[in-house]
Amino acid sequence: MILLVGATGTIGSRVARLLAGRDDVRCLVRSDPAEAAVVACGHTPVGGDLARPETLGPAFRGCDAVLLVTPYRPDQLRLELAALDAAEAAGVRHLVALSVLDAAPGVEVAMTREHRLVEERLRERGIPHSVLRPDWFASNTAAQLDLIRGGLITYPYADALTAPVDPRDIAEVAVAALTADEPWPDVVELTGPQPLTFRQSADRIAAVTGRPVALLEADPADWRGGLLASGVEGWYADALLELIEGYARRTGDPVRSGVPDVLGRPARSYDDWVRDELAPLLDRPAQPAQPATKTVFTARSAR
Repeated sequence: MILLVGATGTIGSRVARLLAGRDDVRCLVRSDPAEAAVVACGHTPVGGDLARPETLGPAFRGCDAVLLVTPYRPDQLRLELAALDAAEAAGVRHLVALSVLDAAPGVEVAMTREHRLVEERLRERGIPHSVLRPDWFASNTAAQLDLIRGGLITYPYADALTAPVDPRDIAEVAVAALTADEPWPDVVELTGPQPLTFRQSADRIAAVTGRPVALLEADPADWRGGLLASGVEGWYADALLELIEGYARRTGDPVRSGVPDVLGRPARSYDDWVRDELAPLLDRPAQPAQPATKTVFTARSAR
């Protein structure tokens, strides 16, 4: 039996779809909409809440493999440790944890720190596990969809370097890990096939879609203010800005070979994601006008 924790997020929902048709998949759910989403994939919803550890036993019981994906939040460590407790108590034989690639060598930021602590706990407890560390999600671009329709995209630190990874690749690697005969012994680092600055990503969007897209390099404080004005909580705005600043400190090539190593094919490029997923979104009718500040980032679409 496989348990998906985070089955309705960016990666978890894709994993659920890839496993559709199997009768040995459960999905941890907290709400009726989440339950409807996993039922649509043919999976069994099981109630439980990482914030209420006493509710987790039935969901984890009898599971051989667990996918653990949680969005960044101030209590992320507490929530993921609750999952580790439940997995250990249930005798789970393989826990696949979605972590994150370092922003830069020697640069620890909030969005990497919590994941590293969870990785440490997994090793200390001896829970059989595999760790997947993706870089910046290509799909984060979609948070600025309305701006892109108007020919603009904005970031602080426009020349910060990432190797954006397609969520489809992350999900396929996660499925490979969940269905492997044995836990993989090493951390798997997942990136796209080429490094890109945010400035270059704007150029790629324009080239692939045929739409003019210019990058506006925002003052970090102004960009943070835009996040707050759009409803993003301060702790998240601070963490996201810190992460991007970390990317700006990167040196060397961030590209890693995890995707081709696991899947036996090249990683999808940023152009692939723009063509397959962003372009269709841009072609849909625009939603009712939003305040300009609503165009930066909403919630952690990256998880």
